[in-house]
Amino acid sequence: MAVIAESSRVPAVRVAPDEGGLDLAGFALLLWRAKWFILAVIVLTSAVSAYLVVTTRGSYTARMVVQSAGQQSASGVAGALGAIGGLVGLQAATEDREFSQFQALLKSSLMAERLQRKYGLMQQVFDDQWDAVNRRWVEPKGWQHEIVAWLRELRGLPRWAPPSIFDMAETINTAILIKRSGTSNSIYEISYKSSDRDFGIRLLDLLHKETEAALREERKARVTEQARYLRSRIETTTITEYRLALVSLLSDQDKTLMLLESSLPFATIVIDPPHAPIKIEAPSLSVYAFAGVFGGLVLSVMLVLIYAIGRQAMYGSV
Repeated sequence: MAVIAESSRVPAVRVAPDEGGLDLAGFALLLWRAKWFILAVIVLTSAVSAYLVVTTRGSYTARMVVQSAGQQSASGVAGALGAIGGLVGLQAATEDREFSQFQALLKSSLMAERLQRKYGLMQQVFDDQWDAVNRRWVEPKGWQHEIVAWLRELRGLPRWAPPSIFDMAETINTAILIKRSGTSNSIYEISYKSSDRDFGIRLLDLLHKETEAALREERKARVTEQARYLRSRIETTTITEYRLALVSLLSDQDKTLMLLESSLPFATIVIDPPHAPIKIEAPSLSVYAFAGVFGGLVLSVMLVLIYAIGRQAMYGSV
């Protein structure tokens, strides 16, 4: 910090009593005297940016376009369910609720567990920690992991632990994005970023299919239980008006079950199936270069000011 020490002979920030402003001449002189330090910081941050460009893995973004099934005509299952309605006193199953459930379940640990149980995808999501030869989890290497492990040890935590279902759900939640289309309130783009193009497409496809299947299974179980309850009440109800009302409700539940047994979409209709570009999305060299130079400039100026103001506060004007 010899350069900064020399530059501290000029106050970093000084208020001119007569003018009520900053001493810009002194500030400029301070930066000029610390020019070699500023240049060194810029070179350092630029080198870090270049390292990140070289070491950062490129990625592919798999995308699909879906539409809320409830926004369609009665030919869609959710549209038909909305037309039929729910039980008296219960909330109707609207398309907004169905798609909200779809979004929440898509990123949930429940869906991550389902994908792992049926397809064993965790080993591919965390491929850098999976030893395929010995079929076991291994601690990753590299300085980035060592820093994270050191910080974990400072907090009294194990330096590393094999990934869990919750880690998989968090990774999916971070990499997946659901964005409403600008042309329609019922159309959404779902995207997933991955370093493996084929895996990204497959995972997005499986996420959509399994989420649809899980929602359908949950609805079938609920409607079946409601129908069972209605049948038990019909058997014990002797008042004709009540009995007819229960029969009508049971008929609605049976219609719903028939629709759920069909192959019609439940929460979403696929407009454009999962796909990804062939070209990899590499880090932008120009963006990283600008970030390295500009970030180094800002950082070095801040350090010079902090050092100079600190010396002035401790020793007074020199």
